[in-house]
Amino acid sequence: MLHPVNLKFGTAVIPFRGFFATVLLAAAFCLGSVPVGAEATPTTGLARTLPAAAAAAPRTAGTRAAAAPRAAAREAAVPRLKSDSLADILKVRNSIVRDKGFSVVFIGDSVLYSSTSKSDRDTIPSTFSRLIRKELPHRNINVYDLSLPGCALSESYEVLRYILDANPDMVIIDLNIGWFGSNKPGHPVLKNLNARSKNPNWKPLQVPAFAADLYKPWYEKDFSSLTKVKGKLGYYMANRSNPQWAAFLDMITLLKNRNRDAVFFIPPRNRALYDKYNLVDDQALQEKISELRSLTDYPGLRLFDYSWEINSRIFSDSVHMLPAGNKELARLIADDIVRQSLIR
Repeated sequence: MLHPVNLKFGTAVIPFRGFFATVLLAAAFCLGSVPVGAEATPTTGLARTLPAAAAAAPRTAGTRAAAAPRAAAREAAVPRLKSDSLADILKVRNSIVRDKGFSVVFIGDSVLYSSTSKSDRDTIPSTFSRLIRKELPHRNINVYDLSLPGCALSESYEVLRYILDANPDMVIIDLNIGWFGSNKPGHPVLKNLNARSKNPNWKPLQVPAFAADLYKPWYEKDFSSLTKVKGKLGYYMANRSNPQWAAFLDMITLLKNRNRDAVFFIPPRNRALYDKYNLVDDQALQEKISELRSLTDYPGLRLFDYSWEINSRIFSDSVHMLPAGNKELARLIADDIVRQSLIR
């Protein structure tokens, strides 16, 4: 049984339960088993077809307006995983195998899981599904959600390995670079997906119920304890001694070797919160993003940067958006895929 755990920044309760509490906290602020200053979080990823100077320039937060079409609201939701059970993931994999249309698979952590959205209809993958089907009605596009709260990049890599054999047409991966500053994966059972010999000691975890505080905007909470944080956004080790960085490199190699189309996106961050506590080193971040851009510069791969593109008012904390932010991010992803003709 998973028991509630109250993680606090000052008096603000981070409303996750049990084992997920630690890993979600690590992903949000990169407080974990990392060297001093090895904090990280997505900010300025890349992959748009913009001039280099434009891509490097900070964008104004929340500059794009959200407008979900009413007619699309009647479409069915993309179901979320309710546990990290291998059987549950196998069901999704089998659906992809049988899919006769254009299959799109989302892989990622609690940001993509849209933890602040109570209904599956309001998640990033569900909203994306409605939008992309409206934009490209001539394609039979089917969307699948394999995200899990607390899913580190090393675990997303295991999901990617497992799912590629089902031949999805496109994979969209939440590249939360906060994981580069943490090594607290939340789903060890996922290693069994590709293991020849399953480890019986790794037991599936149910996705817990989230406490009510998660659904409140960040400015109604107290994050004053962040004044004690030494690291800054952009500080992390970009080499194979970092297991999460190594997992990202392995994803790139796997996708290249399998000749698969994939979109990586760096999720939005709450600029106001990071600025308030001086947690961003823009120069260091730009240097890291230049490396990410170089590594994903390959046919069939894209890297979209949404670091500061969502208005800070619609965040629950540093990286988890409220439902309005989740819908806006889905629209940004759909817009960029359509604009770059990644689905024809």
